[in-house]
Formats: sequence, structure tokens, C-alpha cells
Amino acid sequence: MESIAPVAIPRPRAESAAMPWYLMTMLLGSTGIAVGILWDLSWHLSIGRDTFWSPPHVAVYFGGVLAGLSCGALALRTTFARRRQPVRHASRMTTAPPAQIARSRIGNRAAIL
Repeated sequence: MESIAPVAIPRPRAESAAMPWYLMTMLLGSTGIAVGILWDLSWHLSIGRDTFWSPPHVAVYFGGVLAGLSCGALALRTTFARRRQPVRHASRMTTAPPAQIARSRIGNRAAIL
């Protein structure tokens, strides 16, 4: 009898179906902002004027900081990563390296000013 050599079957990565971390943090941050704004409106209607550190305001601040930090981390990681993969530029539907995208966006903003 001949023995049959085992064949390695490639398995899909478990994380491919999972939602990326930056989408999860953006979702949590956006939810915090929405809940905080609705809570703040009802707080003003029922209690009246409040302080800077009231619980509804803290929820809005938390959502904004969380969303801002996750977007900032993603932008830095994408810009300064050692990988040289082209990134899809949404407004022009072309591919360009991340540094070129950053330069073009800075140039566009400088032209507006």
C-alpha cells in the first residue's frame, strides 16, 4: 500500500470576518456622542442649566475623544507604516502611496486658506 502525503488545506483567517478595531471604536464613539447629546437635551429640559462636567457632557466628550484618537491612530499607522501598499484615494478613485495622499490633502487645505 502506498501512503498518501498529507495536504495542507488553507484555512481562512478567523479575524477576516471580525469587524476592524477602528470601526468598533468609531461606532462606540459615535454612539457615545449621540446618547450624550440626547441625554443633554433632556437634562436641560428637566433640570435646567448645568456645569461643564455634567454626566451628559462627559458622554459627549468621551465619544469625541475616542473617535478622534482612533482616527488619529489609524491615520498615523497608515501613513508611517513600513508597508508600501497603495491606498485607495476616495475622492479621485485612484491608488497612491499614503504620503502622497497626505501631501495632496494638506495642499488642498492650504489652497483654500
